[in-house]
Order: sequence, then C-alpha cells, then structure tokens
Amino acid sequence: MLDFEQAVGWYGDLAEAGQITCLPDRYRKLRQHHDESLALHLPFIHQMTSEQAAEPVPGGWHRRDVVAHIKSWQEKATEAFKSPDSDQISQLLLRMGYESVDPFDFYKANPSKVDQLNKSIVKTSRRSPWTLLQSQALYSAKELSRQFPKQPKPEILKKLEGTKDHKWHIIRGIDIPAGWYLWMVAIEHQSLQHFSDLRAPIS
Repeated sequence: MLDFEQAVGWYGDLAEAGQITCLPDRYRKLRQHHDESLALHLPFIHQMTSEQAAEPVPGGWHRRDVVAHIKSWQEKATEAFKSPDSDQISQLLLRMGYESVDPFDFYKANPSKVDQLNKSIVKTSRRSPWTLLQSQALYSAKELSRQFPKQPKPEILKKLEGTKDHKWHIIRGIDIPAGWYLWMVAIEHQSLQHFSDLRAPIS
C-alpha cells in the first residue's frame, strides 16, 4: 500500500514538473514519471491471477473492477491525445469531472453521473474473462504511454501547450494548459488515486 510519505513524494514530483517553464524539460520530467508509473503498474497487472482479480476491495468493488476503471480512463485519455482537435482534451476533463472543480467536489455534486459511469464499467468488467480484461488493461496502459515519445517533438509540445489553462485543485498552485494537466492526471490516476485499492494485500 502506498504510504503517506510516498504519496506526498509523488504529488510533489508532479507539482515540481508542472512548474518547469522550459517545455522540453517539463516534457522529459513527466515522461520520466510516466515510465516510473508504468514500471509499478504493468508487472502488477501482468502477475495478477483470476482468483486475485476477483477479490473484493474497500468500496464494494472487486480488484478487477479497479483494473477496468483505470483501463477505461486510459482509453478515453488516449482518444483525446490522438485527436487532432485539442478541444477534445478539455472536453474529456469536463466529462470526467476535472474541469474547474476538484474531482472529489464534482462527485459530491454529481454522484449519479459518476456512479452511472462506474456501474457501467463494473458491469462490463464482470462479463469479461479475466485474461481478456488483463490483456486489454496492459494494452491500454502501453497505448497511452505511446502517445508520448521518449524525446519531445514539436507537434507533441504544440498539442500539450495549445489548450486552455487549467488549475489542478489537488495540487495547489498548478495552473498550466489542459494538455499537460491531462497527462499529469493520467499518471496520478494510475499511480496514486487507486493505488491502495489495486494493491491491497493479495491473499
């Protein structure tokens, strides 16, 4: 389980990256964090058995439901980054509850919308064989990562930078274009937000 100091360290690193003004340097720093995130996430999913995936976690979900939730989010983020229309990034943030409000406050204000989305994801998860869900989850994580080459390209920087400014309310003081913000949220979502549920002690 991710302890408090580790979580603070992760958020601190993301905050530091968001404050780097040299765009290629900011890109390389976030790419490094993304790689570190994948190094934790992919082996865990790859090694999970169907019995372990079916184990319950706090909140009424099974571990496989958490995997499906992260996978669904990654697929939406990948779709937004692949789109030639940079507004797709802001639209995704709006749909997922990250636009202009803290996502936790968004949930309090819109519980039915969030619950409906999550119930749909869980329903699909329970119908799928674990081996299929597992392969899809590994693919979605890698596909999102592929949207960000190891070295920054002008067209990638242009897409990240060419979006509306966005404030991240989880990390105070981060006010950057939504493209960067979505990338940071994708790393945070995979590595931090569901870390405890996904990595609860496996029997």
